Amino acid sequence: MQKTMLISILVFSTSLFANTQYADIQVTQISPVPEQAIWQRSTHVSPKYPVKLAMNGVVCCAVYNVAISEQGKTQAIKLISQVSTKNSLAKEGRKIIKKFAWQPQPDQIAKASEQVIRLDFCMGGDSLEASEARCKQQTQFSCQKDTNS
Repeated sequence: MQKTMLISILVFSTSLFANTQYADIQVTQISPVPEQAIWQRSTHVSPKYPVKLAMNGVVCCAVYNVAISEQGKTQAIKLISQVSTKNSLAKEGRKIIKKFAWQPQPDQIAKASEQVIRLDFCMGGDSLEASEARCKQQTQFSCQKDTNS
């Protein structure tokens, strides 16, 4: 009984002192421009930040080529570029994109196509709004490693 109570107190007190980490993922369609794309995401809710990346404090970006079938299913996802020190980014980004539900734009006929999509993974700030603002700012920077380093 005392051992269980001690563990409960330790867990509770540790959670009081744990820092809250705010994170956001921005999804940007690079090409074709959204107005000319055949497919659009059916919901524009920000994807959930992968726990694995959050635990490691990973802040990064990645650009993917996404093939979408005539039925609106994601067929293939190819990493084009990334700025990250973690190899797990490509895998985590693919998981996020696979969950996207696609629907044809109102003025488009459904057919197979490809899109280039950028995912920005951002952490920090004292609120979710601050994290989102940081992430929107991050989308303005290049998402390719500097090859001159």
